[in-house]
Amino acid sequence: MTLSRKKFIFVSSPSDPPPIVCEIRRRILFHEVDVMAVVWFGNYCKLIDEAASRLSHVTGLTFDEFKRAGIMAPVKHMNIDYKLPLTMGEEVRVRAAMIWSDALRINIEFTMIKEDGRTAAVAHMIQLLMDAHSQLPIFVEPPLFEAFRGRWRRGEIESLS
Repeated sequence: MTLSRKKFIFVSSPSDPPPIVCEIRRRILFHEVDVMAVVWFGNYCKLIDEAASRLSHVTGLTFDEFKRAGIMAPVKHMNIDYKLPLTMGEEVRVRAAMIWSDALRINIEFTMIKEDGRTAAVAHMIQLLMDAHSQLPIFVEPPLFEAFRGRWRRGEIESLS
């Protein structure tokens, strides 16, 4: 029996620019584990948030930039597929990859990699662009997002590891 999922949820076309990728590395701390010294399931969201935060700085889509533009990007959907436990003291790499979408949303795939190279978890997250004042979805591309996607299409955003 296999519990591995081979593909992520987001589908790309050949004309889409490549994903923007970054990676964080850090050790699992005592306060992140349960009595079995295994990362408590809710702390996987914390690891995802840390990688997403780094990715926001790589892309320039930070909370400050969204705020200045009057935009919000709340999480609309998130899914985590747990494969192997992360344990106290273990170093984990969390890879975040922003996947192109023609829609006004942000698609990110995450892979958590154990010290030995095995995959601990995979996840995906969808953030929906919304007007900060009305708190309703945006249907016309805001200048901040239009400029970002233009830089992405031209290959001006460099992935980091």
